[in-house]
Amino acid sequence: MSLAGRVAAITGASSGIGLACAKHLAREGVAVVLGARRTSLLESTAAQIAAAGGRAAIVPMDVAREEDVRALVATATREFGRLDIMICNAGFGYYGTLEKTPSDIMQRMMTVNYIGTFFGARAALPLFREQNSGHLIFMSSIVGRRGIAFMGGYSATKAAQAGLAESLRTEFAGTPIHIS
Repeated sequence: MSLAGRVAAITGASSGIGLACAKHLAREGVAVVLGARRTSLLESTAAQIAAAGGRAAIVPMDVAREEDVRALVATATREFGRLDIMICNAGFGYYGTLEKTPSDIMQRMMTVNYIGTFFGARAALPLFREQNSGHLIFMSSIVGRRGIAFMGGYSATKAAQAGLAESLRTEFAGTPIHIS
């Protein structure tokens, strides 16, 4: 399937998997809307994509704020006329015993890893329903299916993502809206 001419929004696009997705999709002809907290890294990535002939817009944002995630989707439609792919990628982990995991770290991890994904789905799905097409992608982890020692909190956030994806996948079964 050709991706050329499509539009993708990506959270956590300033580094890691989000950055790799943005660059790969841009090389395939996808216009990308890059969302993350670090504006300078977003600007650098957008400049690299443009220099290579791609199209990119940036949205400095925090996935913990629903209005920021909605702004990411709104930028896609304003700048590129539509949204075909929403990649909910922002996240972070913590390694340590459960009793030594600071409460504020656990709360932030749940907010970023799960609630940020929830906000991404809530922002993109009305548009996908209106267009009668779209692909919602959650970057999870194998530890969301099979927890490992010293990553209980992180595993729980990723299990929540997996559960949401499974629910949405059944909800949209047989439609042109896809959940991965």
